[in-house]
Amino acid sequence: MEESLECLVERVKQEVFSPSADIYSFLPSSAYETAWVAMIPNPERRRRPMFPNCLIWMLRNQNDGGSWGELDLTIDCLTATLACTIALKTWNVGYINIEKGLKFLHAHTEKVLMKHHGGIPRWFAIIFPGMLELAKAKGLEVFPQGYTGVVEDIFNEREKIFKMEETSCGGHHLPLSLYLEALPAIYRGKHEDILKHKREDGSLFHSPSATACAFMITGDGDCKEYLEAIVQRCGHGVPPAYPVDQDLIKLCMMDHLMRLGCGEHFTKEIGDAMDHIYWNWVTEELQPSNVHDLPLQIFKDFLTFQLLRKHGHRISPERCCWFMRDPQMLLHIEENYQDFLGAMYAVYIATHLMFPEEPEFENAKTFSKKILQKGLPGKDVKDHPSALSDLQEEIEHELKHLWLARMDHLEHRTYIERTKGYNIWIGKSSSCRLTCSDDIIQLAIKNFMTRQSVYRTELEELKRWSKDTGLANMGFGRENTSYCYFVAATPIFLLLDSEVRKIIAKSAILVTVADDFFDEHGSLDELQCLTQAVQRWEGEGLSGHSKVIFETLDDLVCDIALKIFNQQGHDMKTLLQDFKEMKDGKLNMVPLYLKANPEANIEDSIAYIQNKLERFEKQLLEITMVDSNAEVPKEWKQIHLCALKGFQMLFNTFNAFDSPTALLQDITMAFYEPLAMDSQRMLLPTFVLNAHESIKENTGRLMDDSSKKEVKTQGQLQGMNGKIVYNSRAIPSKIKQSLYYVRPKCLLGLRRPSSCMFLAVPPNSPSPLLKM
Repeated sequence: MEESLECLVERVKQEVFSPSADIYSFLPSSAYETAWVAMIPNPERRRRPMFPNCLIWMLRNQNDGGSWGELDLTIDCLTATLACTIALKTWNVGYINIEKGLKFLHAHTEKVLMKHHGGIPRWFAIIFPGMLELAKAKGLEVFPQGYTGVVEDIFNEREKIFKMEETSCGGHHLPLSLYLEALPAIYRGKHEDILKHKREDGSLFHSPSATACAFMITGDGDCKEYLEAIVQRCGHGVPPAYPVDQDLIKLCMMDHLMRLGCGEHFTKEIGDAMDHIYWNWVTEELQPSNVHDLPLQIFKDFLTFQLLRKHGHRISPERCCWFMRDPQMLLHIEENYQDFLGAMYAVYIATHLMFPEEPEFENAKTFSKKILQKGLPGKDVKDHPSALSDLQEEIEHELKHLWLARMDHLEHRTYIERTKGYNIWIGKSSSCRLTCSDDIIQLAIKNFMTRQSVYRTELEELKRWSKDTGLANMGFGRENTSYCYFVAATPIFLLLDSEVRKIIAKSAILVTVADDFFDEHGSLDELQCLTQAVQRWEGEGLSGHSKVIFETLDDLVCDIALKIFNQQGHDMKTLLQDFKEMKDGKLNMVPLYLKANPEANIEDSIAYIQNKLERFEKQLLEITMVDSNAEVPKEWKQIHLCALKGFQMLFNTFNAFDSPTALLQDITMAFYEPLAMDSQRMLLPTFVLNAHESIKENTGRLMDDSSKKEVKTQGQLQGMNGKIVYNSRAIPSKIKQSLYYVRPKCLLGLRRPSSCMFLAVPPNSPSPLLKM
């Protein structure tokens, strides 16, 4: 029996917000760190492991393809797989697992490294060669034919790093001791050199792998107690770092729930947590971080800032922009940009919420954008179907699409379909994903589907209203019922039982029709009669289109007034009828500026107006987001934010509202298209249809990024309604992608439960995504 939304909400509340919630349950086990803890021999019985359950964890958690690690086909999985095969070989167990691991490394190492050629992170340049050397010492043949050129390049990069350290020109880099387990013996130093990095909890840099190596070299008792504490607290699998900032993990889980679109169900819990975080923010002094903790500290500061500002707290960005005041810190970030991509991603997202007079925040936006652009691969690499990591995909999306022009409902859809967990940068490799329960994913899916159902019902109701009022049958201009409702429903989340969406949409539909009547169709007499009727609020003597427009306006005002009276006991009809007219024929702002500044040119005018508009946007954001202005109800602020985002989406790059096709794909995805996820929460593979309008049958291929196999299938193509629209009934059910580039046509796929609809688009279309 399918569980209700309410049951899922209650379970997630217990998992995330209950006082007894185990924050460490969200922290994934790291195969790399677990392998190093598993290598430690028992001090009393050296031929046996000190932590045998870590070995059991590795035997049970190898991926089907032979690798270890949660991020398959990444550089992280290469080091994890090497470490696990070494650990199993150390204790002569898991021969089949070792064989599968080596087979994976033989098949994929070169391919994975080529994706990162020229952009290998420093941590990998140190750890990967060290793991290969250790594997060779254990008798494991990872490269039986010798190292390839791309592997040799990584060894050469490591030598450069070591030489820089030897000449004391290491720059602003993390200490080599962080990677103690992967260092050649000559770079490890004496016992006292190793233990000088020991922290109060007995660890080296909170790193289980470095601490495990330090204990095996020195036998230090504090290191032993630290390792025992990890296994006792976290079970058989060791986390990427220990201990972790539990407040940060909770912040991440709240952000995760909101990005999934589930925040509305935890308003009180998130609000209470944010009040507590705000109190700490204003009362606690900022503690200086050591160089190893810098990325995580910046990430936490800006995530905290973003969530506090979203929840109405008036805070200054000065507290989290501390690193921008230190030139040496900025140089360190630029030199180690790959270690700071997650942190700079958090910075860039937070700067979307910029208010007026925040120049330091503006500088942080510019700097973070530069670092993020540096972290994306070049176009030749990016074109590879699996070239981008999860983080790089999110960065590319963030840089490409203006935040204010994005619709929350569609953003939630994208995040649900794409997410495999919440990316966080704990430990010394690229990233890890917080582990999310099935309850959270199922809640997100069910919540999105519920909203879709409500939105579809409301849209059909609006279509009937447009037809019943006569607005849909005018025979001229733009009857954009779907567009108007899309703009009313998707920019932000209004309560599902809210009437506001329909009121906004009806008003927009009526204004659009009236605008077209005044601009294109109505005679001067008709326009004057309609204007006078509105001024006296009396429709006697009107006929035709004028009568339809006025009666619809009158009915709408009466309906709104009645709803307000029933809810609040106030009669607002007179106020709603008290319209103030705008004068016709006003120049827009660009020629007005040129008139006042005759020495300026058109580019100067556009730049000036653009700056003005950006300032007004920041002012409006401040008004809508800060709770201190009690005179304006929060619901009114939300409507203004909805309008701002809607207009940005419609007019930011071109006039999408006047295009009959520009929003159809987004409307389909928002209201009709079911979520596309398989049982492993993975996006379904791309289906590419090779079609030509002159033929009725053709073949397609199903692209599987992991195996690069092509599965051929027959598809029946049928024309419909005189347009080049095709119904392909025999295409596999696991079709995922919505957009396909083919020759000589571009086909736009609309996913359906039982079929797949395609629409052919002329090859010279400026944007196939917008043409439908």
